[in-house]
Amino acid sequence: MYIGQSKKTGTMKQQIIMAATACLLCSAAWAQKKPAPAPLPAGNVLKRTITRQVFVADTTNYSTRRLRPEGSDTSLAEFLFQRIRRGQLTAYEKNNNWFIPMTITQLLDLFKHADTIEVTDPVTGVKVNRVSIYDFSFDDIRYFSVLEEWKYDKQKGTTDIQVTAIAPMHEAFTGSHSQLPMFWVKYADVKTYLAMYAAEHPNNNLPLMVWSQYFTQPLTKK
Repeated sequence: MYIGQSKKTGTMKQQIIMAATACLLCSAAWAQKKPAPAPLPAGNVLKRTITRQVFVADTTNYSTRRLRPEGSDTSLAEFLFQRIRRGQLTAYEKNNNWFIPMTITQLLDLFKHADTIEVTDPVTGVKVNRVSIYDFSFDDIRYFSVLEEWKYDKQKGTTDIQVTAIAPMHEAFTGSHSQLPMFWVKYADVKTYLAMYAAEHPNNNLPLMVWSQYFTQPLTKK
């Protein structure tokens, strides 16, 4: 009687062990076949294009905040323009979200602008047309426009910012004092030259100003 019970008990233990082993094997097989997690849907990442105007002139320290090399007559804007003329960089005009390459002739036309304006003769009081010639100087550039791509990941709570293009700004010839881009250069093309410039001017360069003015300048959504 006891021998039979012992055999029966041993058989049950073997069955339990076999069942447990089968479950483990099934679990392992299921784990191997389990698909990788699906990527986050596009709706989880918010994107914006931001345009910022970075001020590069400081009236409290006028001689050192114009992005001008020490002991040289070449400002950053002129430094970039020289490389465009040499064919080392491509200048673009921006039309909505499209960048259209500019010719050297188009660029040179920026420096010689004549405009006909209506003025009142102070003696006779008669309104007359007068041709006004605007003299351009790279020293008059007080702003750079910075185009940035902002991406916010709602799942991770992180924000990624990438500068995609920069442009020196000049005052509109209409006399409205509004600032307009002279030409755009893509950041991927110009970053080497910006690094060269920053190496010579570690305390006075555009990347440094882009960073510092994140916290002082308003943002413009585009």
